[in-house]
Amino acid sequence: MLQTFQKWYPAKWELAKTDRNLFWLAWLLHLPLPVFLFYAIANGDWPNILGNSLAIAVSFAPRWIESRSQNRFPALGEFAIALTLFVETLGRTFHLYEEKANLQHLYEELWQYDTYAHGIEIGALVTFIVLLLYAFLLEHKVDYDSWFVILMGVAFGFALGGAWEIFEWTIDLLFDAGYQDGLNDTMVDILAGAVGAFIGSLAARSYRRRNGDKEVKEELPIFYEWF
Repeated sequence: MLQTFQKWYPAKWELAKTDRNLFWLAWLLHLPLPVFLFYAIANGDWPNILGNSLAIAVSFAPRWIESRSQNRFPALGEFAIALTLFVETLGRTFHLYEEKANLQHLYEELWQYDTYAHGIEIGALVTFIVLLLYAFLLEHKVDYDSWFVILMGVAFGFALGGAWEIFEWTIDLLFDAGYQDGLNDTMVDILAGAVGAFIGSLAARSYRRRNGDKEVKEELPIFYEWF
């Protein structure tokens, strides 16, 4: 089995230890997604059937991008995508089943799950965005300060958090879905996203500093094609 896996993903065995561990963690986070989908199918939950199907499709995005490039997808970016998909699908899968299966309603009954989810998901997405920003700056030889990039990451976090709250407000307005629970809930979610964005920006900065600009330029060329 190990030899088969090496044959499918030969480039992964050439990674540094940290990147290889991130790849394995991403792979492990993808494993429950089909289970969440089958669970939604068994309960006839169409919103989560569609949502979990989309999550599985998105989980293949790094492989799809690699297949159209001569370069590999960064391990940290792949882990960020996997973590976002896992946290979101885990919470949404059990969101509607309290009456049907007496399972815990993660977003409302599990203590602070909603807050942690906002921080983790936005932090993971900002990690990915900051990697793209580093790729752009390095490709175009732009002088920059690392703390400026972190500040940009936090700004992205506020923007993503605000956009998500507007989305929830719109859904509540149209369908009375009960996504929002007052002003305090909204503010806490946005602040959690900002904290997650700060941590994610630091993670991307550490990733760059660990490898050095020269190494990062060799690791991130898959994004240069977009610029």
